[in-house]
Amino acid sequence: MENVFRKTRKARGFTLVELLIVLIIIGILAGMLMLAMGASKDKFTATKIMSNLRTIKSTIAIYQSDTGKTIPEDGKLITLGNGTSSLDKYVDNAPNGYFVYRDTSKFCILFDGNASDPKIEKDSGVWDSLSKMNEDIGLSVDKENAKVYMYLAKDSK
Repeated sequence: MENVFRKTRKARGFTLVELLIVLIIIGILAGMLMLAMGASKDKFTATKIMSNLRTIKSTIAIYQSDTGKTIPEDGKLITLGNGTSSLDKYVDNAPNGYFVYRDTSKFCILFDGNASDPKIEKDSGVWDSLSKMNEDIGLSVDKENAKVYMYLAKDSK
């Protein structure tokens, strides 16, 4: 009778099925983490764009206060960050893709995702995040053309 009790199964480690199940679970969890990281990256980029727009808006106010000049003149588009505009000394390290525009009815800051570096894809969640931010500050988001307009003021003409 002693031999019956000694015939227990020896530990052989994990079976192939058990290892595959663990790898599948890890893969599913990694995929969920990647989705969450992508969404947070889009939110970060949208927040960075908003911060740049607000900084440029403040810079324009400081420039106008210092110089007494209205910028830009009617019908002109100013490209920031290329060293040619009078605003460049007020905007340190201006990122690519930001412009200031004025015509008789609008005065706005434009962020052009096509001109920014790196380019932001049209189907990225950045545009949706910017659209949600729109409610507080009056942005106009053009997802199809990858552009964001922040209107500063309307003329009373």
